[in-house]
Amino acid sequence: MKNWTFRNNVCRISISISVAYASDARQVQAALLAVAQKNGEVLTAPAPSVALDEFAASSINFTLYAFIGDISRK
Repeated sequence: MKNWTFRNNVCRISISISVAYASDARQVQAALLAVAQKNGEVLTAPAPSVALDEFAASSINFTLYAFIGDISRK
């Protein structure tokens, strides 16, 4: 376990996203990563990632994880 904020302002954010069952999971993952990579606040290391969390009753739920360099801008 690492405490990323102990010695600096790096912070991990998570954003939950729900999409329709007809959505292509690989395209959703690629789109979310592209959005994160184009954001100037998101760090490249550690790289952003996407998790498929669950197949809910009416949606497929994903979480986008990304690190930002300044916790005060969260």
